[in-house]
Amino acid sequence: MPLTLPQLDFWEEFSFHPDQPVSTVAHCVEIEGDVDVEKLLRAISQTVREAEVLSIRFSDEKEQGRPVQLCDPAHMPDVDFVDLSAFPDPRAEAGRRMETDLSAPLDLRRDRMSAHALYRIGARQYIWYIRAHHIIIDGYGVALIEQRCGQLYSHFCGQGESGHPFHPFASFIHEEDAYRASPRWEADRKFWQDYLDGPVRLPILDRGAEDYGEAGYHHDVAFRDDISIGLRAMAKATDIGWPDLLVLLSGLYLSRMLPMQGEDEGLTLWLPFMSRWGSVGAHMPGLLVNILPFHLEF
Repeated sequence: MPLTLPQLDFWEEFSFHPDQPVSTVAHCVEIEGDVDVEKLLRAISQTVREAEVLSIRFSDEKEQGRPVQLCDPAHMPDVDFVDLSAFPDPRAEAGRRMETDLSAPLDLRRDRMSAHALYRIGARQYIWYIRAHHIIIDGYGVALIEQRCGQLYSHFCGQGESGHPFHPFASFIHEEDAYRASPRWEADRKFWQDYLDGPVRLPILDRGAEDYGEAGYHHDVAFRDDISIGLRAMAKATDIGWPDLLVLLSGLYLSRMLPMQGEDEGLTLWLPFMSRWGSVGAHMPGLLVNILPFHLEF
């Protein structure tokens, strides 16, 4: 199967920076309580087997002018159970192991794309660790894996139905191929051509730059209660979801603060957009998020 357009971005990034773990993603879930470890490991293992994207391997061979990918059962990750409770600080030891794994570069042409581990850090405390390369999965896909595992664990414990397994990855590729051969694809292409036809300046990241991916930057802010209340009130008054309103307000702030932006040009932001609803991707882990240009004028 050929790589999808979102996947091609990460393949290009890897070709420029094969020795940097710039797009490795991970998440951990802390579990506290009376856990049936055997049933939990069974649930994690079945979930991993259902998520075919976790077994993807890549090849430089070309199909439709793009590298190809294959769901290979031999590349399916194992689920490791590691008892760290005897360490002086089990939580810190789990963190060290996760950080070591996360910081190791992945060779997209050779390595397994995902790893899973269940760490026991106390008599009733566990950490479930999920790591993958972004080329195979996005944040929503990780959430699907965690939700599916919870459903299966409850079922194995005698609570609830087993639910439906994930859709196969090939069904999404077939859906994408059908879309590209449809009138809707032509209409969507015309929309974006018209949308970008004008003085819209698109900031493009140079993946080949020497300083690309040297460090990640993030900043967390806990809103005061009055700001949260005001944001929700404004969202209700404008009939806009508060996350979308926050994006608009951030764009307004940046358009006023960035010196390279002229008032007449506006500001173009790249926004992640998840087009899953109405698609097999609604119940299939994978990389389905695209980055779309959003032009703001004030």
